Order: sequence, then C-alpha cells, then structure tokens
Amino acid sequence: MDKPQWNPKDKAGSLQEWIGALNNEARRQFLLAGTHIELFFMFGDDGLQEVVPVVAMEKAEVIAAFKKLLAGRNGYAYIHIAEATVRRVDSGAESDSLLLIAESRDGLSEAWISTVVRRNEEKLLLDAVRISGSRLQGRFMGIFEEL
Repeated sequence: MDKPQWNPKDKAGSLQEWIGALNNEARRQFLLAGTHIELFFMFGDDGLQEVVPVVAMEKAEVIAAFKKLLAGRNGYAYIHIAEATVRRVDSGAESDSLLLIAESRDGLSEAWISTVVRRNEEKLLLDAVRISGSRLQGRFMGIFEEL
C-alpha cells in the first residue's frame, strides 16, 4: 500500500485519505488470507506515529492501554481495524464483519463495515457501509471524549 501524504495543515483531510487507503488494504488482505489481525494506527499532528498490533489481550485491557498511549503521545486520531460480530440496530441480527473505526480529537467518528459472506469455504466481503457520528456505539467509540 502506498502511504497517503500527511498534511499538518489539513489533518482531517489527511485522516480521510488514510481511512480510505487502509480500508481498501484491509479488505485486500482479508480476501487474500480469509482473516485480518487486529491493528491500531495512531496519528499525531504530524501524521502516523505508530502501528500497534493487538495480541492476547482482553478488550478492556486493550482500551485502557490504548487510551494511555494516545494521551501520553498527544494523539490526534486513530484507525482501528479488526474482525467483529456486528449487530444491526434495527433488527438485532448479527453478522461477522471486517471493521474499520476511526476517531479524531477534532470530532471525526466513523466506521466502515464490510460484512463477511461465505461461498462454500471461501470468505467474501460485501461492499463497505460507512456509518458516522452519534449512530456509532461500542467499546472503542468515544475514546477522545474520555481523554
């Protein structure tokens, strides 16, 4: 993947470019491997600071450790990529999905959800659905509100 350029004068625009690029790359990797490791991409005012893989940690531990890391490094934004079981608000139906969540301290809050479907043993992804703002809920949402 070619890394998008980061413009410190347009952090929000730069973050949107990273979201698009990482969503495309995550989908590509998932379709190749049939799975995706859980990753956090942490951004500061000057761009990408660190890529943090999540290994053998409980979700509560992950959130606490990541909040501490964001606060300690004066993080501007993060992008979180993971596989998840997503529940629809309107019906309660659940589906396995490839999930990309992004938030910034400027108030950006969005998720890209690619539902996993199976064709025999092969895993495929439906087109990503973008959800933003207050409709988003979950343990990884609102991290900047609590810092």
